[in-house]
Amino acid sequence: MNKETVYLVSHMCPGANERDQDEAPTFQDDYSANYLEMIRRFAHIIVGQFCGHLHSDTFRIVYDQHKKPVSWMMVAPSLTPNKSPGVSNNPGLRLYKFNTNSGHILDYTQYYIDLESSPNGDPDDWRIEYNLTHYYGLHEITPRSLHAIADTFQDDESAQFDRYIEANSVRQFKPKDCNLECRRAQYCAVTELDYGRFHSCVETAAEALSGSVRPRGDEALFAAAVLLTVVALTRRRHH
Repeated sequence: MNKETVYLVSHMCPGANERDQDEAPTFQDDYSANYLEMIRRFAHIIVGQFCGHLHSDTFRIVYDQHKKPVSWMMVAPSLTPNKSPGVSNNPGLRLYKFNTNSGHILDYTQYYIDLESSPNGDPDDWRIEYNLTHYYGLHEITPRSLHAIADTFQDDESAQFDRYIEANSVRQFKPKDCNLECRRAQYCAVTELDYGRFHSCVETAAEALSGSVRPRGDEALFAAAVLLTVVALTRRRHH
């Protein structure tokens, strides 16, 4: 039995930029389709895909025609920091742990420098940001386990998404900085690597989330209206 396994390492992964959904896709449509079809065909021997380019900490999931997760891609943040609206990040460096017999990725440790406390990026200020399996509570790194994380991104109150969004910018942004549009772009970028399907996902998710998630400001107004109604009815009874 052939036990060969393969890593794919590239500058860019196919798909969209989760922090700028209007940015041009990383692959042209034909190349993207061919690449993803190759991944599906050889998913049984591809044990890791690694890329960067986006300067963010994220991942991608490839599904087969039945929407079964069959492969994953890890997008590591950049060593070079970035400072601009919506896409800022601290410097990051990643160390993978793998099985030397099978090649399967067992874990990784993400390091970073917090430029707010170390503006000059002193080498002595590198610290551990998180450990993947511990951070997300994973027993193993598989397409299915990463799909389970991504699936929680659709929930209004998701501890997994809060962890993810803080890591996404290497601790530059907080969960409160990611609004409804941001959340759905993150989810769709992770789960839809075809650029057209990504935009369809964003539009569909917008409709679904707007129907199931009431903005916090509206919640406060709704609660206040209910309270005033109760007070008015109580006063009417006493009079």
